[in-house]
Amino acid sequence: MLGQSLKSCDGGQQMNFNARIPAQARPPHEFDFEGAVLRTLDFSGINFTFANLKRVDARKTIFARVNFRDADLTGADLRGADLTGARNLTIEQLQSAVIDGSTKLPDYIDRSQLRLAPAG
Repeated sequence: MLGQSLKSCDGGQQMNFNARIPAQARPPHEFDFEGAVLRTLDFSGINFTFANLKRVDARKTIFARVNFRDADLTGADLRGADLTGARNLTIEQLQSAVIDGSTKLPDYIDRSQLRLAPAG
């Protein structure tokens, strides 16, 4: 519908679809998985920019090379998850999540700055 205009239902004004929204004004993806069970899935290479991953059960899930820029990981269970090569993942995001000794982290994350969930 780009480049077209339509008359509104009341017959009065036209809507113009020529205007483009700049790419930086809208996030590329907005996934909302809050509270979902994502256990053992493979999300390799997915763009989770601005994703809502609050309280997800993502145990043993593969997040290799995933972009986590501005993703909310509050309460996310990432025990045993593979975050190898994840991009834009921060210590703060991981501190709000649940990880353990078997969680595979990207090379740039210092595991000593994180608290691990008890084994079991």
